[in-house]
Amino acid sequence: MKKYSNEEIAKIYSVKNRKLPDELVKQANSVNIMDYIEKKGLMVQKSSKGTFQLAEHDSLKITPSENVFNWYSRDEGGYGAVGFARVYFDMDFRSAVRDVMENADELIKTVDYSKYKKVEEPYTYDRNHMGDNTSKAEEYLVEQRGINPTLVEKLIDKGIIRQTDKYENVAFMWHKNGEIIGHEERGTGEKRFMKIASGVPENRGFSVTFGKPENLFVFESSIDALSYASIYQPINSRFISMNGLKENTMYQAMKDIYDDTGKLPENVVLCVDNDKAGRRFVSEKSASVQIGNQETTTYSSLPPRFEKNKITNSNMDIESFLEILEHDNNTNITINNTGIKLYRNVKDEYVLNYNDLDYTLDGKAHSKKKIKDAMSEIKFDISYIETTKDWNEVLKYIKENNIKELNRPLVRTSTQDIDINPVKNKDEEIER
Repeated sequence: MKKYSNEEIAKIYSVKNRKLPDELVKQANSVNIMDYIEKKGLMVQKSSKGTFQLAEHDSLKITPSENVFNWYSRDEGGYGAVGFARVYFDMDFRSAVRDVMENADELIKTVDYSKYKKVEEPYTYDRNHMGDNTSKAEEYLVEQRGINPTLVEKLIDKGIIRQTDKYENVAFMWHKNGEIIGHEERGTGEKRFMKIASGVPENRGFSVTFGKPENLFVFESSIDALSYASIYQPINSRFISMNGLKENTMYQAMKDIYDDTGKLPENVVLCVDNDKAGRRFVSEKSASVQIGNQETTTYSSLPPRFEKNKITNSNMDIESFLEILEHDNNTNITINNTGIKLYRNVKDEYVLNYNDLDYTLDGKAHSKKKIKDAMSEIKFDISYIETTKDWNEVLKYIKENNIKELNRPLVRTSTQDIDINPVKNKDEEIER
Protein backbone atom coordinates (compact mmCIF):
# COMPACT_ATOMS: atom_id res chain seq x y z
CA MET A 1 0.00 0.00 0.00
CA LYS A 2 1.42 3.35 -1.04
CA LYS A 3 2.34 5.76 1.76
CA TYR A 4 1.71 9.44 1.14
CA SER A 5 4.16 12.03 2.43
CA ASN A 6 2.99 15.45 3.59
CA GLU A 7 4.49 16.92 0.42
CA GLU A 8 2.51 14.54 -1.80
CA ILE A 9 -0.69 15.32 0.08
CA ALA A 10 -0.07 19.06 -0.24
CA LYS A 11 0.46 18.63 -3.99
CA ILE A 12 -2.83 16.75 -4.35
CA TYR A 13 -4.70 19.49 -2.51
CA SER A 14 -2.97 22.29 -4.41
CA VAL A 15 -5.43 21.69 -7.28
CA LYS A 16 -8.88 22.87 -6.21
CA ASN A 17 -11.59 20.20 -6.30
CA ARG A 18 -9.14 17.63 -7.65
CA LYS A 19 -10.40 14.07 -7.28
CA LEU A 20 -8.70 12.45 -4.32
CA PRO A 21 -6.81 9.24 -5.13
CA ASP A 22 -8.75 6.14 -4.15
CA GLU A 23 -5.76 4.82 -2.22
CA LEU A 24 -5.52 8.01 -0.14
CA VAL A 25 -9.20 7.91 0.77
CA LYS A 26 -9.02 4.19 1.53
CA GLN A 27 -6.08 4.72 3.89
CA ALA A 28 -7.80 7.62 5.64
CA ASN A 29 -10.98 5.60 6.15
CA SER A 30 -8.97 2.75 7.65
CA VAL A 31 -7.33 4.88 10.36
CA ASN A 32 -8.67 3.97 13.78
CA ILE A 33 -10.50 6.68 15.69
CA MET A 34 -8.35 6.09 18.78
CA ASP A 35 -5.16 6.65 16.78
CA TYR A 36 -6.51 9.92 15.44
CA ILE A 37 -7.70 11.09 18.87
CA GLU A 38 -4.25 10.37 20.29
CA LYS A 39 -2.69 12.45 17.53
CA LYS A 40 -5.08 15.36 18.20
CA GLY A 41 -4.30 15.37 21.90
CA LEU A 42 -7.84 14.66 23.12
CA MET A 43 -8.25 13.08 26.54
CA VAL A 44 -9.92 9.66 26.52
CA GLN A 45 -11.30 7.64 29.43
CA LYS A 46 -12.39 4.03 29.63
CA SER A 47 -16.18 3.83 29.78
CA SER A 48 -16.93 0.12 29.89
CA LYS A 49 -15.58 -3.12 28.47
CA GLY A 50 -14.41 -2.37 24.93
CA THR A 51 -15.82 1.18 25.01
CA PHE A 52 -14.15 4.53 25.60
CA GLN A 53 -15.37 8.10 25.94
CA LEU A 54 -13.98 11.61 25.58
CA ALA A 55 -13.20 13.19 28.94
CA GLU A 56 -14.75 16.46 27.81
CA HIS A 57 -17.87 14.87 26.31
CA ASP A 58 -18.80 11.71 28.18
CA SER A 59 -21.78 11.11 25.88
CA LEU A 60 -19.37 10.54 22.96
CA LYS A 61 -18.65 6.81 23.05
CA ILE A 62 -16.02 5.04 20.94
CA THR A 63 -15.81 1.33 20.13
CA PRO A 64 -12.26 0.76 18.76
CA SER A 65 -12.87 -2.87 17.77
CA GLU A 66 -15.52 -1.71 15.30
CA ASN A 67 -13.90 1.69 14.64
CA VAL A 68 -17.20 3.49 15.25
CA PHE A 69 -18.38 6.30 17.53
CA ASN A 70 -21.72 7.58 18.77
CA TRP A 71 -22.32 11.06 20.20
CA TYR A 72 -25.54 10.32 22.03
CA SER A 73 -26.27 13.83 23.30
CA ARG A 74 -26.26 15.09 19.71
CA ASP A 75 -27.76 12.09 17.95
CA GLU A 76 -24.68 11.79 15.73
CA GLY A 77 -22.21 9.05 14.99
CA GLY A 78 -20.03 7.56 12.31
CA TYR A 79 -17.19 5.32 11.21
CA GLY A 80 -13.43 5.80 11.34
CA ALA A 81 -11.17 8.77 11.88
CA VAL A 82 -12.57 10.63 8.85
CA GLY A 83 -16.11 10.34 10.16
CA PHE A 84 -14.98 11.47 13.60
CA ALA A 85 -13.16 14.51 12.19
CA ARG A 86 -16.23 15.54 10.21
CA VAL A 87 -18.52 15.41 13.25
CA TYR A 88 -16.27 16.50 16.12
CA PHE A 89 -14.23 19.15 14.31
CA ASP A 90 -16.99 20.05 11.82
CA MET A 91 -14.80 19.39 8.76
CA ASP A 92 -15.93 18.68 5.23
CA PHE A 93 -14.92 15.38 3.61
CA ARG A 94 -11.79 16.64 1.84
CA SER A 95 -10.52 18.53 4.89
CA ALA A 96 -11.12 15.51 7.11
CA VAL A 97 -9.14 13.19 4.81
CA ARG A 98 -6.27 15.66 4.75
CA ASP A 99 -6.25 16.17 8.52
CA VAL A 100 -6.24 12.43 9.15
CA MET A 101 -3.51 11.68 6.62
CA GLU A 102 -1.12 14.55 7.35
CA ASN A 103 1.65 13.30 9.62
CA ALA A 104 0.09 9.86 9.35
CA ASP A 105 3.37 8.26 10.37
CA GLU A 106 2.87 9.82 13.80
CA LEU A 107 -0.24 7.73 14.32
CA ILE A 108 0.15 4.79 16.65
CA LYS A 109 0.14 1.62 14.61
CA THR A 110 -1.35 -0.49 17.39
CA VAL A 111 -3.26 1.32 20.12
CA ASP A 112 -2.39 0.20 23.63
CA TYR A 113 -5.89 0.30 25.06
CA SER A 114 -4.64 -0.77 28.48
CA LYS A 115 -3.38 2.76 29.15
CA TYR A 116 -6.95 4.06 29.12
CA LYS A 117 -7.83 2.81 32.57
CA LYS A 118 -11.14 3.04 34.32
CA VAL A 119 -9.39 3.70 37.64
CA GLU A 120 -6.45 6.11 37.36
CA GLU A 121 -3.83 7.26 39.81
CA PRO A 122 -5.19 10.24 41.75
CA TYR A 123 -4.30 13.65 40.38
CA THR A 124 -1.07 15.13 41.67
CA TYR A 125 -0.32 18.79 41.09
CA ASP A 126 3.05 19.18 39.35
CA ARG A 127 4.42 22.65 40.05
CA ASN A 128 7.08 22.20 37.36
CA HIS A 129 4.34 21.80 34.73
CA MET A 130 3.21 25.38 35.31
CA GLY A 131 5.29 28.42 34.38
CA ASP A 132 5.55 31.85 35.97
CA ASN A 133 4.84 33.70 32.72
CA THR A 134 1.12 34.12 31.93
CA SER A 135 1.35 36.48 28.95
CA LYS A 136 0.11 33.92 26.40
CA ALA A 137 -2.80 32.93 28.61
CA GLU A 138 -3.77 36.58 29.15
CA GLU A 139 -3.51 37.38 25.44
CA TYR A 140 -5.61 34.37 24.51
CA LEU A 141 -8.36 35.04 27.05
CA VAL A 142 -8.56 38.81 26.57
CA GLU A 143 -7.72 39.30 22.89
CA GLN A 144 -9.07 36.10 21.31
CA ARG A 145 -11.90 35.27 23.68
CA GLY A 146 -12.89 38.77 24.79
CA ILE A 147 -12.85 37.99 28.53
CA ASN A 148 -12.85 41.02 30.84
CA PRO A 149 -9.14 41.86 31.45
CA THR A 150 -9.76 42.83 35.09
CA LEU A 151 -11.42 39.46 35.70
CA VAL A 152 -8.53 37.63 34.03
CA GLU A 153 -6.01 39.55 36.13
CA LYS A 154 -7.83 38.67 39.36
CA LEU A 155 -8.06 35.00 38.43
CA ILE A 156 -4.34 34.86 37.65
CA ASP A 157 -3.49 36.63 40.92
CA LYS A 158 -5.57 34.04 42.79
CA GLY A 159 -3.86 31.15 40.97
CA ILE A 160 -7.19 30.08 39.47
CA ILE A 161 -5.74 30.52 35.97
CA ARG A 162 -2.16 29.52 35.16
CA GLN A 163 -0.05 28.93 32.07
CA THR A 164 1.81 25.71 31.36
CA ASP A 165 5.54 26.04 31.00
CA LYS A 166 6.37 23.98 27.91
CA TYR A 167 3.43 24.49 25.55
CA GLU A 168 2.10 27.79 27.00
CA ASN A 169 -1.46 26.48 27.29
CA VAL A 170 -4.06 28.16 29.48
CA ALA A 171 -4.56 26.06 32.61
CA PHE A 172 -7.86 26.32 34.45
CA MET A 173 -7.15 25.09 37.97
CA TRP A 174 -9.74 23.09 39.88
CA HIS A 175 -9.94 23.92 43.58
CA LYS A 176 -11.70 22.42 46.58
CA ASN A 177 -11.44 24.27 49.89
CA GLY A 178 -8.39 26.14 48.63
CA GLU A 179 -6.52 23.04 47.45
CA ILE A 180 -5.75 22.18 43.82
CA ILE A 181 -7.55 18.94 42.92
CA GLY A 182 -7.13 19.00 39.13
CA HIS A 183 -6.84 21.19 36.07
CA GLU A 184 -7.78 21.41 32.42
CA GLU A 185 -5.77 22.91 29.56
CA ARG A 186 -6.67 24.78 26.42
CA GLY A 187 -4.23 25.63 23.65
CA THR A 188 -3.47 29.27 22.91
CA GLY A 189 -2.33 28.69 19.32
CA GLU A 190 -4.27 28.29 16.09
CA LYS A 191 -4.84 24.55 16.44
CA ARG A 192 -7.63 23.45 18.73
CA PHE A 193 -6.35 21.69 21.82
CA MET A 194 -8.17 20.78 25.01
CA LYS A 195 -7.46 18.21 27.66
CA ILE A 196 -8.30 17.36 31.25
CA ALA A 197 -5.43 16.20 33.45
CA SER A 198 -5.47 12.50 34.28
CA GLY A 199 -6.64 11.32 37.67
CA VAL A 200 -8.90 14.29 38.41
CA PRO A 201 -11.81 13.56 40.78
CA GLU A 202 -15.04 12.46 39.16
CA ASN A 203 -17.96 14.87 38.90
CA ARG A 204 -15.90 18.02 39.42
CA GLY A 205 -14.67 20.84 37.25
CA PHE A 206 -13.38 24.39 37.07
CA SER A 207 -15.24 26.74 39.39
CA VAL A 208 -15.10 30.36 40.52
CA THR A 209 -17.00 31.83 43.45
CA PHE A 210 -17.95 35.51 43.49
CA GLY A 211 -18.70 36.42 47.11
CA LYS A 212 -20.89 33.80 48.82
CA PRO A 213 -22.13 30.73 46.90
CA GLU A 214 -25.81 31.57 47.26
CA ASN A 215 -26.52 30.88 43.57
CA LEU A 216 -25.06 28.26 41.24
CA PHE A 217 -24.50 28.98 37.54
CA VAL A 218 -23.79 25.92 35.38
CA PHE A 219 -21.87 26.03 32.07
CA GLU A 220 -20.56 23.61 29.46
CA SER A 221 -17.05 25.10 29.46
CA SER A 222 -14.74 27.31 31.50
CA ILE A 223 -14.58 29.85 28.67
CA ASP A 224 -18.37 30.18 28.67
CA ALA A 225 -18.38 30.70 32.44
CA LEU A 226 -15.84 33.53 32.21
CA SER A 227 -17.71 35.01 29.23
CA TYR A 228 -20.95 35.14 31.20
CA ALA A 229 -19.15 36.72 34.15
CA SER A 230 -17.67 39.33 31.80
CA ILE A 231 -21.13 40.31 30.56
CA TYR A 232 -23.15 40.32 33.78
CA GLN A 233 -20.66 40.65 36.69
CA PRO A 234 -22.67 38.51 39.13
CA ILE A 235 -22.46 38.61 42.92
CA ASN A 236 -22.82 35.92 45.58
CA SER A 237 -22.64 33.16 43.00
CA ARG A 238 -20.53 30.14 42.13
CA PHE A 239 -19.81 29.35 38.48
CA ILE A 240 -19.08 25.72 37.58
CA SER A 241 -17.98 24.17 34.28
CA MET A 242 -19.26 20.67 33.56
CA ASN A 243 -16.85 20.15 30.64
CA GLY A 244 -19.79 19.16 28.49
CA LEU A 245 -23.24 18.20 29.69
CA LYS A 246 -22.38 16.21 32.80
CA GLU A 247 -25.31 16.39 35.17
CA ASN A 248 -23.42 14.69 38.00
CA THR A 249 -20.93 17.57 38.04
CA MET A 250 -23.83 19.96 38.56
CA TYR A 251 -25.27 17.87 41.39
CA GLN A 252 -21.84 17.54 43.01
CA ALA A 253 -21.48 21.33 42.93
CA MET A 254 -24.82 21.66 44.73
CA LYS A 255 -23.69 19.14 47.36
CA ASP A 256 -20.38 20.97 47.84
CA ILE A 257 -22.23 24.21 48.58
CA TYR A 258 -24.51 22.36 50.99
CA ASP A 259 -21.55 20.70 52.75
CA ASP A 260 -19.67 24.01 53.05
CA THR A 261 -22.54 26.28 54.09
CA GLY A 262 -25.26 24.00 55.40
CA LYS A 263 -27.56 25.37 52.71
CA LEU A 264 -28.44 24.46 49.16
CA PRO A 265 -27.89 27.22 46.60
CA GLU A 266 -31.08 29.25 46.47
CA ASN A 267 -31.06 29.25 42.69
CA VAL A 268 -29.49 27.06 40.01
CA VAL A 269 -29.12 28.67 36.57
CA LEU A 270 -28.46 26.45 33.53
CA CYS A 271 -26.30 28.48 31.12
CA VAL A 272 -25.61 25.74 28.57
CA ASP A 273 -25.30 26.14 24.79
CA ASN A 274 -28.36 27.14 22.81
CA ASP A 275 -28.32 24.07 20.59
CA LYS A 276 -30.24 20.81 20.42
CA ALA A 277 -28.20 19.10 23.14
CA GLY A 278 -28.25 22.12 25.44
CA ARG A 279 -31.98 22.65 25.14
CA ARG A 280 -32.57 18.96 25.81
CA PHE A 281 -30.41 19.22 28.93
CA VAL A 282 -32.49 22.15 30.19
CA SER A 283 -35.69 20.25 29.49
CA GLU A 284 -34.55 17.12 31.32
CA LYS A 285 -32.65 18.67 34.24
CA SER A 286 -34.84 21.63 35.13
CA ALA A 287 -36.55 20.04 38.14
CA SER A 288 -35.72 21.65 41.47
CA VAL A 289 -33.43 19.81 43.90
CA GLN A 290 -34.43 19.25 47.52
CA ILE A 291 -32.47 18.23 50.63
CA GLY A 292 -34.56 18.04 53.77
CA ASN A 293 -36.83 21.06 53.77
CA GLN A 294 -34.50 23.04 51.48
CA GLU A 295 -35.25 23.35 47.79
CA THR A 296 -33.55 25.10 44.90
CA THR A 297 -35.19 27.16 42.20
CA THR A 298 -34.04 26.30 38.68
CA TYR A 299 -33.70 28.74 35.80
CA SER A 300 -32.32 28.56 32.29
CA SER A 301 -30.23 31.32 30.78
CA LEU A 302 -29.52 30.25 27.21
CA PRO A 303 -27.35 32.48 25.01
CA PRO A 304 -29.37 34.55 22.50
CA ARG A 305 -29.07 33.57 18.83
CA PHE A 306 -27.60 36.66 17.18
CA GLU A 307 -27.07 36.47 13.43
CA LYS A 308 -23.32 36.57 12.81
CA ASN A 309 -22.89 36.23 9.07
CA LYS A 310 -24.22 34.53 5.98
CA ILE A 311 -22.36 31.42 4.89
CA THR A 312 -22.52 30.39 1.24
CA ASN A 313 -21.17 27.07 0.00
CA SER A 314 -21.01 26.80 -3.77
CA ASN A 315 -21.67 23.23 -4.91
CA MET A 316 -20.24 21.88 -1.68
CA ASP A 317 -22.96 19.31 -1.12
CA ILE A 318 -22.79 18.18 -4.75
CA GLU A 319 -19.03 17.67 -4.48
CA SER A 320 -19.41 15.74 -1.25
CA PHE A 321 -22.10 13.60 -2.86
CA LEU A 322 -19.89 12.88 -5.85
CA GLU A 323 -17.00 12.01 -3.53
CA ILE A 324 -19.19 9.39 -1.89
CA LEU A 325 -20.07 7.95 -5.28
CA GLU A 326 -16.41 7.93 -6.29
CA HIS A 327 -15.17 6.09 -3.22
CA ASP A 328 -18.08 3.99 -2.03
CA ASN A 329 -16.61 0.72 -3.24
CA ASN A 330 -17.61 -1.39 -0.25
CA THR A 331 -21.37 -1.08 -0.61
CA ASN A 332 -23.10 -3.34 -3.09
CA ILE A 333 -26.80 -2.51 -3.05
CA THR A 334 -29.02 -5.11 -4.67
CA ILE A 335 -32.60 -4.17 -5.44
CA ASN A 336 -35.06 -6.77 -6.68
CA ASN A 337 -38.80 -6.97 -7.17
CA THR A 338 -39.55 -8.58 -3.79
CA GLY A 339 -40.22 -5.24 -2.15
CA ILE A 340 -42.40 -4.13 -5.04
CA LYS A 341 -44.47 -7.33 -4.82
CA LEU A 342 -44.99 -6.62 -1.14
CA TYR A 343 -45.93 -3.04 -1.96
CA ARG A 344 -48.58 -4.22 -4.44
CA ASN A 345 -50.23 -6.25 -1.70
CA VAL A 346 -50.68 -3.19 0.50
CA LYS A 347 -54.28 -2.09 0.86
CA ASP A 348 -55.38 0.67 -1.48
CA GLU A 349 -56.02 3.19 1.27
CA TYR A 350 -52.31 3.12 2.16
CA VAL A 351 -51.03 3.65 -1.38
CA LEU A 352 -49.89 7.21 -1.98
CA ASN A 353 -48.82 7.01 -5.62
CA TYR A 354 -50.62 4.49 -7.82
CA ASN A 355 -48.11 5.01 -10.68
CA ASP A 356 -45.54 3.23 -8.52
CA LEU A 357 -47.52 0.00 -8.82
CA ASP A 358 -46.42 -0.34 -12.45
CA TYR A 359 -42.74 0.20 -11.71
CA THR A 360 -40.30 -2.75 -11.85
CA LEU A 361 -36.60 -3.22 -11.25
CA ASP A 362 -34.39 -5.87 -12.78
CA GLY A 363 -31.24 -7.11 -11.07
CA LYS A 364 -28.69 -4.89 -9.40
CA ALA A 365 -28.97 -1.12 -9.25
CA HIS A 366 -25.98 0.06 -11.26
CA SER A 367 -26.90 3.73 -11.61
CA LYS A 368 -23.87 5.36 -10.01
CA LYS A 369 -22.58 6.79 -13.26
CA LYS A 370 -26.04 8.01 -14.29
CA ILE A 371 -26.50 9.73 -10.95
CA LYS A 372 -23.04 11.29 -11.15
CA ASP A 373 -23.59 12.57 -14.68
CA ALA A 374 -26.96 14.05 -13.76
CA MET A 375 -25.77 15.67 -10.54
CA SER A 376 -22.62 17.10 -12.11
CA GLU A 377 -24.81 19.31 -14.29
CA ILE A 378 -26.51 20.90 -11.28
CA LYS A 379 -25.07 24.24 -10.16
CA PHE A 380 -26.42 25.96 -7.06
CA ASP A 381 -25.31 27.69 -3.88
CA ILE A 382 -26.29 26.62 -0.40
CA SER A 383 -26.60 29.50 2.06
CA TYR A 384 -27.44 29.71 5.73
CA ILE A 385 -27.18 32.24 8.53
CA GLU A 386 -24.56 31.46 11.16
CA THR A 387 -25.74 32.39 14.66
CA THR A 388 -24.27 32.56 18.14
CA LYS A 389 -24.89 29.47 20.24
CA ASP A 390 -22.66 29.74 23.32
CA TRP A 391 -21.83 32.52 25.76
CA ASN A 392 -18.37 33.21 24.39
CA GLU A 393 -19.79 33.76 20.91
CA VAL A 394 -22.34 36.15 22.45
CA LEU A 395 -19.59 38.03 24.30
CA LYS A 396 -17.55 38.49 21.13
CA TYR A 397 -20.67 39.53 19.21
CA ILE A 398 -21.62 42.31 21.64
CA LYS A 399 -18.03 43.58 21.65
CA GLU A 400 -17.81 43.60 17.85
CA ASN A 401 -21.16 45.39 17.59
CA ASN A 402 -20.48 47.80 20.47
CA ILE A 403 -23.52 46.69 22.47
CA LYS A 404 -23.24 48.43 25.84
CA GLU A 405 -25.74 46.36 27.80
CA LEU A 406 -27.44 43.04 27.19
CA ASN A 407 -30.58 42.00 29.02
CA ARG A 408 -30.02 38.63 30.55
CA PRO A 409 -32.28 35.86 29.18
CA LEU A 410 -33.70 34.19 32.27
CA VAL A 411 -36.50 31.65 32.28
CA ARG A 412 -37.79 29.99 35.44
CA THR A 413 -38.07 26.26 34.83
CA SER A 414 -39.09 25.07 38.30
CA THR A 415 -42.21 26.03 40.22
CA GLN A 416 -40.75 28.48 42.71
CA ASP A 417 -40.52 32.14 41.66
CA ILE A 418 -37.54 34.04 43.07
CA ASP A 419 -35.86 37.09 41.56
CA ILE A 420 -32.12 36.54 41.10
CA ASN A 421 -31.31 39.42 38.78
CA PRO A 422 -27.63 40.29 39.36
CA VAL A 423 -26.37 43.52 40.85
CA LYS A 424 -23.09 44.77 39.43
CA ASN A 425 -20.37 45.11 42.05
CA LYS A 426 -16.82 45.43 40.77
CA ASP A 427 -15.32 45.06 44.26
CA GLU A 428 -16.85 41.63 44.87
CA GLU A 429 -14.27 39.19 46.22
CA ILE A 430 -13.36 36.19 44.08
CA GLU A 431 -12.75 32.91 45.88
CA ARG A 432 -11.30 29.58 44.80
